Amino acid sequence: MRFNTTFYFLAICLLFLNFEGKPQVFDIIVDMNGSGDFTTLQAAINSVPDNSGEKTLVFVKQGVYKEKIVLSSTKTNLSIIGEDPETVIFSWDDYQGRNGISGADSYTLLAESPGLYMENITIENTAGKVGQAVAIRTTGDTMAFKNCRFIGFQDTYYAHKRRQYNHKCYVEGGTDFIYGDATAVFDSCTINCVKGGQYITAPADSKFVTQLSTGKFIHGLLFRNSEITADNDVEANSYYLGRPWQPNASSVYYDCILGPHIKPEGWSTWGNDNHESSVFAEHESRNPDGSLVDISQRVPWSYQLNNELDTLLYALNFFLRKDWVVWDVDKVVKALPAPKNVVFNENVLTWDPVESAIGYLVLANDSVIEISSSTSYNISAEMQANTVFDVKSVSSNGNLSIKSSEIPTAVYKLNSIIEEIKIELFKNQLKFSEDVNYEVFTISGKRLISGNGNNISLSNTLKGIYIIKAVNSQGKYITQKIFL
Repeated sequence: MRFNTTFYFLAICLLFLNFEGKPQVFDIIVDMNGSGDFTTLQAAINSVPDNSGEKTLVFVKQGVYKEKIVLSSTKTNLSIIGEDPETVIFSWDDYQGRNGISGADSYTLLAESPGLYMENITIENTAGKVGQAVAIRTTGDTMAFKNCRFIGFQDTYYAHKRRQYNHKCYVEGGTDFIYGDATAVFDSCTINCVKGGQYITAPADSKFVTQLSTGKFIHGLLFRNSEITADNDVEANSYYLGRPWQPNASSVYYDCILGPHIKPEGWSTWGNDNHESSVFAEHESRNPDGSLVDISQRVPWSYQLNNELDTLLYALNFFLRKDWVVWDVDKVVKALPAPKNVVFNENVLTWDPVESAIGYLVLANDSVIEISSSTSYNISAEMQANTVFDVKSVSSNGNLSIKSSEIPTAVYKLNSIIEEIKIELFKNQLKFSEDVNYEVFTISGKRLISGNGNNISLSNTLKGIYIIKAVNSQGKYITQKIFL
């Protein structure tokens, strides 16, 4: 039999070109509704080769996933990216004593994977006030979480071993809900206390200690530029910043905003002498109005940090440094710029390429409709009505940019560039150029106020940076930072 070698050569070339023409941005897509590669995260992780030296990018679409998940130590270099932290939820309800489970094993997610990066994910334990019920237990080294939410009541976040960095995350609980002997940083996060609890942190015997000429330095739990908030039904003076679960423990709040629910004495013992070998400290804690917290009643064994050495020790490049190697967390969590010049013309949405981007998310009314490796997307006629389209860039680590509409120049919708809704700030009065539906968020994403009209009277106690989102009756909107 004679083969037409020219035909087969052309067929192989066409196949190759077709494959190369649309490379997959994410290695794995998880969608509980069946449109992805897997319907559960655990199945997706199980498919990843062990001890891979290459980055594996996993994208998770919206849904409440009822799973108890293990990211084992052999699953290296994972990036798990959710579509949105409010709508991508992993939920379980184990607790200590249920079917013989220990408190440590009551987790919804066990994260052992070194080099793990997770973004836009909610991990919750819904067991409630039943004792130890862990949402996430972290044991892998150099793991970073961005825009994630960890929700539970007792022992929400078990920072068990090694090093973790949390950026713009939200942690909620009531009793010892951030605890463990890991070195864990919570940077620009919201730490929210719920009714029925009284202890935020319970650090343990830290395994990461640096010997200085002045003595030992404990790398424990560090909160930087974070807000310590509470639900409205939490009473004033009802929460301690922490207590020492074990000796040689440390919790430090550096330049944080503390709500009125924090007790004047600040810290509690564990009913023994653990506190005598531990470090519990603050640096310029402030009230929500920006004034310094009254520290005159703080327990005598706590510290106020106020010299140049303290600034160096609690900087990230020292606090997270191990064996004199710096872990550059800023590089890990940093996203690329959002695409510019998003234009809709003749049923095609186009945008400028972003340098170093491996792909783009196309959103319709804030839901992902396409993951594209190109800089254009065809929009069907039925999708065009009353739809706001956005584009996000994707980095090689999986980090997502802000939406294209959040670039502070213009908002793009369909085939025209829309003039921004005007916002003016005078003292504590926000005025809009027209009637809008508005929302006010903290810089970490917690919604404070919502309503409608053409002005807002803001409380005099609000000090700092806030995000305003306003939408008018035509669907035009603006997102803008304000400084109070």
